[in-house]
Amino acid sequence: MNKEKQILDYREPFNAPYMIREIAKNVHLPFVVYAQDFTVATVSFAIVFSSLLMLFGMNQLVVMISLAIPYGLVQLFNRVEPDGKRADIFLKDYFLYLLTFVFGHKSLYHEQLHSFKQEKVIYDRCTVEQLSIKKEGEAKMNTLDVDQLKQEIKDSVVPELIHEFESLKAKEEGFYELFETDDEVLLMKKTLFRQFTEGVIPISEVPKLKEHYQSLIKQSIRKRITRLL
Repeated sequence: MNKEKQILDYREPFNAPYMIREIAKNVHLPFVVYAQDFTVATVSFAIVFSSLLMLFGMNQLVVMISLAIPYGLVQLFNRVEPDGKRADIFLKDYFLYLLTFVFGHKSLYHEQLHSFKQEKVIYDRCTVEQLSIKKEGEAKMNTLDVDQLKQEIKDSVVPELIHEFESLKAKEEGFYELFETDDEVLLMKKTLFRQFTEGVIPISEVPKLKEHYQSLIKQSIRKRITRLL
């Protein structure tokens, strides 16, 4: 005789909520109530009723509100399950999360809690042109580094000095050496590296800088040549 297999599910009795039928030793309820519903209704009724009674005294509206709020809370706890959890468990876990991670400034790393400190980041205001990413060739066309500016000034100043002191019949290499070792040239390089990031100068600043430093360097080299005569 073939027996039909019967599948028994034992999860339901183990997962069943706690029930209350006896409140005190000799006090029995005529029906069974869920422990969670009874606890929520009793505590909320006591808090709401006592608060309204002290504020407004005993009247019909106070009684209705005192009964309606506990009933609403019981329905809320039974129907709403955030993240698949009971409302009380969810609230407990949420407050624990706030205390530990938000207000306690903790982070979970390799299953261990670690303290961390958030640093305030301040961003400088800039234009859209400064934020745009330029190609390398385009960036080079729009900028000039300190050594390139120095070379342009040298190509302009040294030939003028050679022509000015042509009567001395000095070697051209000597004028270039005077330029390279001049204090104004060295000071110019230091100043521009401090003034511009990584010594990169916008092309719009080049004419003004050339005009300024050409006169200073030319005057300084003239004085050195005069002292050597």
